[in-house]
Amino acid sequence: MSNPVPVYKSLKVTELLVNPLNPRFNAREHQSETIHAMVQDQKEKLVSLARHIVENGLNPTDLILVKPNGNNQWVVREGNRRITSLKLLNEPSLVPSDYPKLKKDFQQLNSLMDNLILQRIPCVILEDENKINEWVRLKHTGQNDGAGTVGWDGQQTSRFKELVEGKADMRIAFLDFLREQSDLSEELKTKLYNIKKTNFDRLMGDPDVRSFLGLSVENSKLELVNGINRYLLMVLEDLTHDKLSVGKIYYKEHRKEYIEELKRRASIKKTDNLTNITQTPATAAQVAPATGTEVAPATGTEVAPATGTEVAPATGTEVTPATGAEVTPTTDAEVTPAASGVVTSATGAEVTAAEEGSYVTPINQGEGIQQVFHNFKDEGKRTTVNSTPIHVTQGPKKGLSYPIYRKTLVPNIHKLSIKHARILKIFNELKMINIDEFPNASAVLFRTFMELCADYYIEQNGLINGKINVDSSLGVKIDAITLHMKEKKIMTDHQLRPIRQMTSSLTQNQSIKTFHAYVHNKDVTPTATDLKTAWDDVWPFIEKMWS
Repeated sequence: MSNPVPVYKSLKVTELLVNPLNPRFNAREHQSETIHAMVQDQKEKLVSLARHIVENGLNPTDLILVKPNGNNQWVVREGNRRITSLKLLNEPSLVPSDYPKLKKDFQQLNSLMDNLILQRIPCVILEDENKINEWVRLKHTGQNDGAGTVGWDGQQTSRFKELVEGKADMRIAFLDFLREQSDLSEELKTKLYNIKKTNFDRLMGDPDVRSFLGLSVENSKLELVNGINRYLLMVLEDLTHDKLSVGKIYYKEHRKEYIEELKRRASIKKTDNLTNITQTPATAAQVAPATGTEVAPATGTEVAPATGTEVAPATGTEVTPATGAEVTPTTDAEVTPAASGVVTSATGAEVTAAEEGSYVTPINQGEGIQQVFHNFKDEGKRTTVNSTPIHVTQGPKKGLSYPIYRKTLVPNIHKLSIKHARILKIFNELKMINIDEFPNASAVLFRTFMELCADYYIEQNGLINGKINVDSSLGVKIDAITLHMKEKKIMTDHQLRPIRQMTSSLTQNQSIKTFHAYVHNKDVTPTATDLKTAWDDVWPFIEKMWS
């Protein structure tokens, strides 16, 4: 199979035409319209690109791809952003009048640039349309199983910065240190570098999280205060197995909730090692009162303590503290999970713990004994049996699920007060569709949901004007909402960063281009993990749109 030999040539900026059929926007007819569309799509990004060109020149590793158009002109097929920036540097008056700040920026850059750049633009010329399309496709549609550009992950980027800037990355240095520790399993050590930099930095950048995990920062390095504790091991397991999404630890309150979750999980592991009175009556020791009472295993025997308290675990399903005895659980290890059974309160009333995961503990109320009946589904409720209060409180949950392991795009814990009937229905459908089985349907519906949410927000907040309306591109709408939220102090600049990446990045999971490709590009297939990560990244933004 023969391939056409490319021709390399230096061309002037005035000989190059911005492609009016650029996929970044709808087709245009004239160059002025094409440049206007590019400015509308890219805005300040063109200024950043132009400034980099002024300071560093054109990228010699990435030539402009052009196709002959006759009359000594060439249409740019790859590199249209760069050529648009150069045309605006050459003639700032080409910047549309409705972007006065951009025009001023290009005028300032025009006075700083070397005009030789505009006269000698390195280009590669191809005439074969199939070959042109193949190279453009490969450039803009991701990794393509390794045939396209394979970007660096956070760890690889950190290594590059360390090589270039000579400054060690805190995360890489800490992970290197952990790999030398004997407290970690070999399996965990091999997975440490799978930890996402964004998740690691968000957790370890929180001083409360560091303190809880037994870490401190000394000379820009993470240090262990007193060895590796169980909570740090749990966090490392979560991070290496991708059980933590950005949405789960995005805000300070989210990280506090995660710390409490770690405590509950540690408590479950502790109580799982105990044998409880209802599940293994033949071997389990019963509740140990604070009076030093000895409690006999469930063999049918009774042990009478020195205080006269009777504890009669006849079958392992019933515990009857004698009236007036004081029974106080001494540690959280004495919280005993129960599968089913009966607990008799101080008045003789029976409380049945029929649900797996419920558990009972006696507490000392000064006058007699009350049984505390814990049920995970009835947090905060209080009930009474024969006038004896029975407190129903929240206990540790077993089988905790993580957002990344959910079967739907939208976790059930995500709630919105949506006032529009159809948008609400779509939101609920995204909570029901199995994303593993139907990733394409989930992706298209996700994109639709984002668009309709944006439409509702700009309408309700009066953002529709001459530049923005419901027919504008999703990127334009998102940019307008982002600016509005920043101006109104609804979200901070830092909180809006993942949203700005939606319109600026070509490869982020939540980018507009990725959403667009899910709908319009037959060769781009969404994955459940990518979609769930994208949802978790934009969830704080979605929540604010409806708050």
